[in-house]
Amino acid sequence: RSKEASLVVVEANPVSIPADGNSVSQVSATVMDSDGNLVEDGTIVRFESEGGTFGPRLSDIRQYEAATINGVAVANLRSSLKAGLVRVRAYVDRNGNKVRDANEPVGEAIVEFVAVAPGLTISVDRVSIPADGVSKATIQVTLRDALNRPVDASGVVFSTTGGKLVNRDDSEAQNGVVRIQLQSDIVAGVATVV
Repeated sequence: RSKEASLVVVEANPVSIPADGNSVSQVSATVMDSDGNLVEDGTIVRFESEGGTFGPRLSDIRQYEAATINGVAVANLRSSLKAGLVRVRAYVDRNGNKVRDANEPVGEAIVEFVAVAPGLTISVDRVSIPADGVSKATIQVTLRDALNRPVDASGVVFSTTGGKLVNRDDSEAQNGVVRIQLQSDIVAGVATVV
């Protein structure tokens, strides 16, 4: 029979994840006795975090318990929407009171939640149109925030170096999508739409 737990070594993998409310870092706690031997299977380890969640997306579960297997207990820490460094502690709750007592070994790791940049995509249904003054290509702009949620696109401004812009469609602007058509000129050339 192994001795009582006296050392907890905590590691996070990966140590840096997007602050998107969905990405996960696996936090492992290796528990050893005073001789450096792994503790027996079934030793309860309590994980606590200062941010993120051990539960489903955007929940607020900051504590989690797991039993050791081959001396290691594992918890999955899901990121929050807030960027920053998050401290994760793991300890052996010897008396089962769910509070870390002074004599209980503890280890910690830091997980970084990294801000995610918002996105803008531009697409076109045709890359060339005849120079007939009538033909049109539809251009679509889609705006998303760092969590891939739609951003109001009604403020998008278009301009062109050739042809003319017609038929702006803001009907889906609240859903992050705005469209406009480029109508060809009667003179052949390249038009850049921004």
